[in-house]
Amino acid sequence: MKLSLIGKTEKIDSIFHKVNNAIAGDKESFCDLIRFYKKDMNSVAMCILRDEEDVADAMSEAILKAYKHMNTLKNPMVFKSWLLKILVNECNSILRKSSKVIVVDKNDFELIEFNDKYENLDIKAALDNLSHKHRVIIELYYYQDMTVEEIVNVLEISAGTVKSRLSRARQNLYHMLKEV
Repeated sequence: MKLSLIGKTEKIDSIFHKVNNAIAGDKESFCDLIRFYKKDMNSVAMCILRDEEDVADAMSEAILKAYKHMNTLKNPMVFKSWLLKILVNECNSILRKSSKVIVVDKNDFELIEFNDKYENLDIKAALDNLSHKHRVIIELYYYQDMTVEEIVNVLEISAGTVKSRLSRARQNLYHMLKEV
């Protein structure tokens, strides 16, 4: 038990050190941080955008903006929430730009193979049926292990709104999964 705590402390110290180096202009430290948080970024972006090309665009833009504005980060301990806030803003920007409806012919998709590793999971289907605002809250709270306060900072909404959306999302998930 003590060893896992020591390992976690060392990991936090290492991240804190890399953030400080990145703020000072060390490109390699910034790249290490992006590699470390890439999976989290992808998960959040997929939750919002649901399109791999849009996710890649949002992540690229977010990384570029984070790099350009790294010197504005005042508290190295909030790097992850700061980075995810930039990403969420980029995702929302893409959503606003792509709100056009595109009509396609179903024959265009006949040759495309789809392999979803979650295809048989009821929870995945239930999450997909949540509204956008509830799905994002669930993603940040449960899958990104963010606190209510961190979510407040990322989404720029009040703590009460975060708590009520989290509660409503849990209720909706409970009712959807109860029926399965």
